[in-house]
Amino acid sequence: MTKMTKAAWVLMRLVEFSHYICAGAGVVMLIASIAAPDWTGTRLQQRLLPNPWYSAPQAEASWTNDMLAVGDTVSVYGFEVTIHPEDLSQALPELRGHLAVSSVIMALMGLVFRQVADVFSLWRAGTPFHAGAVRCLRRMGWLYAAATLAGLLGSVVCRIAVLLVVQTYIPDYAMPWNGLLTALLLLCLSQAFAHGQSLQQDVDGLL
Repeated sequence: MTKMTKAAWVLMRLVEFSHYICAGAGVVMLIASIAAPDWTGTRLQQRLLPNPWYSAPQAEASWTNDMLAVGDTVSVYGFEVTIHPEDLSQALPELRGHLAVSSVIMALMGLVFRQVADVFSLWRAGTPFHAGAVRCLRRMGWLYAAATLAGLLGSVVCRIAVLLVVQTYIPDYAMPWNGLLTALLLLCLSQAFAHGQSLQQDVDGLL
């Protein structure tokens, strides 16, 4: 394994574990919002609960202003929810749905980066057309598709579930479809590498 390949492998493993940590943090925040809703709601009302996946197009991007507010958008790989209630303590149903689905997405994307790391480790053999690399690319495609479908299905389920709970407004969940295109491209790439592997085996047999 060359130094550059090894560095890429280490980087991908770090990214992988960071996704698992974020998924775990999401689960902890979800449990806290269920086990201690009053405490969590108070922290939200006082804007004292940082959100590691914060994204607010209307506000200035700043680590010091990284708090939830009405109208903010919380997004994870495109799966997003916009905070509607004026009383932030009443936004818990929306956030619970988002935390549940986003934790699943982060875990699945961590597995995607695990496959990327495995591809780099397999390429140390000197050829990109390695049987293991083909399998990793195929798994990457299916995992990316699973993460996108989790967001799409989660946006529908969360919208219905939260609407049944609050009964005052329609929650604003969204998930783009372009992740499925990325998954399709990865699956096509795996097929191309599988064909390259077959051709390489034919050449090796002739030699």
